[in-house]
Amino acid sequence: MKITCDITQDLLPLYADGVCSSDSREAVEAHLSYCTKCRDMLKLLKNESEETALARETDSVIMDQRKKQNRRAFTVGAVISGILLIPVLVCLIVNLAVAQALDWFFIVLASLALTASVTALPLFVYKHRFTVTVCAFTLTLMLLLMTVCIYVGGDWFFVAAAGSLFGLTAVCLPIVLADMPQIGALKRHKALICFAADTLLYGVLILFVGLYINADNRFWGIVLPLSAIYIPVAWVIFLLLRYCRLNGLIKGGILTVGLSAASFFSNFLINRLIVKFGFESRPEYESIQPFYPLTWNEATVNQNIQWLILISGLAVGMVLLIVGITRMLKRK
Repeated sequence: MKITCDITQDLLPLYADGVCSSDSREAVEAHLSYCTKCRDMLKLLKNESEETALARETDSVIMDQRKKQNRRAFTVGAVISGILLIPVLVCLIVNLAVAQALDWFFIVLASLALTASVTALPLFVYKHRFTVTVCAFTLTLMLLLMTVCIYVGGDWFFVAAAGSLFGLTAVCLPIVLADMPQIGALKRHKALICFAADTLLYGVLILFVGLYINADNRFWGIVLPLSAIYIPVAWVIFLLLRYCRLNGLIKGGILTVGLSAASFFSNFLINRLIVKFGFESRPEYESIQPFYPLTWNEATVNQNIQWLILISGLAVGMVLLIVGITRMLKRK
């Protein structure tokens, strides 16, 4: 029985899987004996079936291996947790026996919780492991700092916590954001979120440091002007580099020039503030000192190095800018 190509192509998936009826199979085979087009389609279907089966088998093997690894990790995590419980119980008994109360035991407990957050906990987590570990480490670190501060009767917890959070955020937040589902604003503005968080925590750190040392006008007179100048400068450079559609050479040139100038003038500004608020009375702090490239002694070495950094940075930055602008104009 002769059938058309359309009917044959409708039956080919069933024929390739071997589930069509005997009459349909005979009709398809009769058509394939003289139709090159349908034979090619049958070969394509068989290849796709083989690839699908291979992919399915590969996924199954990977899933089985992942389950084995997860079970092994869970077992190791349980063993580590059990080992960490031993010093907890020992310290609990000793603390009760010696002090008749629980005091330094909580320090040991918080310390072991901190240890568990980076040893046992990651073995129990299968998704977003780094994010969960960092969050747990941060919480247990705060708990340990607070416990020690209370035990010794200190008042430094907020300074230590702010400094720790600032450092952890600067290092770990970019990785945490990259590990999270990339949706909406998070996908487009991860760098902006990180920079905003660092700026906020810097302000919190400075505030707590000032409160802790009972800072007077000399502290605030230096910290606040410097922050008011250089934080906006840092934001301008960041926004320019992140959101302006410039090539990498132009961005590198802008960054090099900006950092060189900021490094040079920040030293002068700090010296001026030191003189203004009475830390030191030195005439050379009143103005920018000249560059003496041929004179290197104790009086000139510091200013000469600053000038060399400025000149080198400006030269490198300008070269990058010129090359970057030239390439951009050629592409246009």
